[in-house]
Amino acid sequence: MNGLPNGPDQEPESSSDGGPGSRPTSGPKAGGGESVPTGATEWATVLKSLPNKMLQVRTDEGDVVDVHASGAMRVRIVRLLAGDRIRIQRSPFDPSKGRVTELAEGV
Repeated sequence: MNGLPNGPDQEPESSSDGGPGSRPTSGPKAGGGESVPTGATEWATVLKSLPNKMLQVRTDEGDVVDVHASGAMRVRIVRLLAGDRIRIQRSPFDPSKGRVTELAEGV
């Protein structure tokens, strides 16, 4: 068009040349599915509570991981004590961090 800003009654210009107005065709915000792989879940034992509602846990493989509660688990996380069993999901970006996805039976 003429390079001037669009008025309220005009359609926005679309650019497919990859310039500032174009949209990505792939990647995390493209809406075409998840591009970030999800980590596998594993069982762990709570070692201690950390500040800001985080927990330090030891996995069955012996790794120590800092975890936080995911979604609805935040309501039930206050009941966890040292020695409780939980299922965690590790971050694909930093294996020393993760989140609680499930409580063991009887917790």
